[in-house]
Amino acid sequence: NKKTSARNEVEGCRLAQALPYLSELDLAHDQSLISIDFVALKLPIGKDVNYAYKLEPFHNQWIETNQTGTANLSNIPPGDYILKARASTATMTIAANELAITINPPFWKTWPAYLLYLVLLLTLVVTGMRYYAERLKLKSSLLFEKKQRHLEHELNEERVQFFTGFSHELKTPLTLILAPVEDLLLETKNPKDLRVLKLIQKNAKYLHEMISKLLEFRNAELNVN
Repeated sequence: NKKTSARNEVEGCRLAQALPYLSELDLAHDQSLISIDFVALKLPIGKDVNYAYKLEPFHNQWIETNQTGTANLSNIPPGDYILKARASTATMTIAANELAITINPPFWKTWPAYLLYLVLLLTLVVTGMRYYAERLKLKSSLLFEKKQRHLEHELNEERVQFFTGFSHELKTPLTLILAPVEDLLLETKNPKDLRVLKLIQKNAKYLHEMISKLLEFRNAELNVN
């Protein structure tokens, strides 16, 4: 609660000139509790003077103080106001004056602070959108990679199934070839024919073994899966 006087300096506030000649009072947000004394120097009727004041637009009506010329203002929110004071007798108003009062808001309620809040909010929104976009990109990449691996697995399965079926198709004829060759080896006495038959038997057995190993590998892979 700061009580101003006709001096040009009060606690926590330096005035540009003496209060009676001041047209505007500029206060900080923590100086919203103030008292201002005023008096009408108009003798000889000074004893019969009643005083009233009104802070526009904070007050809707005049506040009568009877013969005490003091305006007590408290809990005034930041803004621009006009303090009006009047002195009157029972029949007439003998004096009136007004003083512009500006109560500045704290920094966190000023336009630079709001602009800073907006910049921070936009930064958070942009950062969040980038993070969300990166998450979507990563998710899409993982899904694409998963589909790619699935397609490759299906393609490998089809290849193995093809070779497995083809191997079965080869194994049966090879078995049918080996049996007559073995019979011919027992019956043939001609050395030249024996060499040819043994060569046929050797290659047929080798091919039969390779096909058998391929089928065993396929069966082992199925068991693992």
